[in-house]
Amino acid sequence: MRPSTARALGLAAGLGVAATFPLPFYLGMGVLGWKQRWQIALLALIGLGIALLAVFVAMRVQRALGTVGAPQIVGRSARDWAAEKRRLQAMIAAEPALERWRDLVERWGHFDEAALMRYERRYQELLRHPLGAPYAEMLLKGDWRADEEIAYAAEPDRVVTCAHLAPIERDLRREGIRSAPVLHAERRLWTEACLALKRLAPNYELAGVDEEVYYDHPRDPGYVLIRCRGCDSAIDSRGGVRFPPEA
Repeated sequence: MRPSTARALGLAAGLGVAATFPLPFYLGMGVLGWKQRWQIALLALIGLGIALLAVFVAMRVQRALGTVGAPQIVGRSARDWAAEKRRLQAMIAAEPALERWRDLVERWGHFDEAALMRYERRYQELLRHPLGAPYAEMLLKGDWRADEEIAYAAEPDRVVTCAHLAPIERDLRREGIRSAPVLHAERRLWTEACLALKRLAPNYELAGVDEEVYYDHPRDPGYVLIRCRGCDSAIDSRGGVRFPPEA
């Protein structure tokens, strides 16, 4: 059922209950002839109870009808994840080669066997990679680095953005802020820096450069895209590291 319909029906139910509000006053004062203060106070208390009941009924009807026909979110419950965690702990105890992942499994609440095996495969890949040993240690803490990022980090003078955004990219690297090429996208960089045109403008020539904000889903905090329109080059700002740094 549509939310607007559920709200309307809930309001109607609440008004139906509220319509009985005058009844105790009619019975008490009109029929029984109650005139004393305590009697009037009792009638007022009953009226207040009816008003609160009307609000309660309206809310319950809205909630009940609002779930009719609504899409159900399918996912694991907290109990399921706790059971999966115990299963992984038993698996690690039975396979000494997986002992390296015990701390990560303990820290991460949502971690299943498929994820564990994926991390183990990546760990072995990094051990075979000429530059991968330090990144293998980082992976044990949950920090996954792709080969493209490893190669980029190994070339401190490399620039992937256009000539207009390159000065920003070089300074990001100079400041040691994590940045890497966006996979399967030319002339596009992502960074953990928090970028905004108003902070970049005093330090860089930004003619033809604009700022866009994107959201991956309704509850996503969003990320800023610093884009050069003429070159179709961009920097994705997906972090909280202030840049340029404050003097």
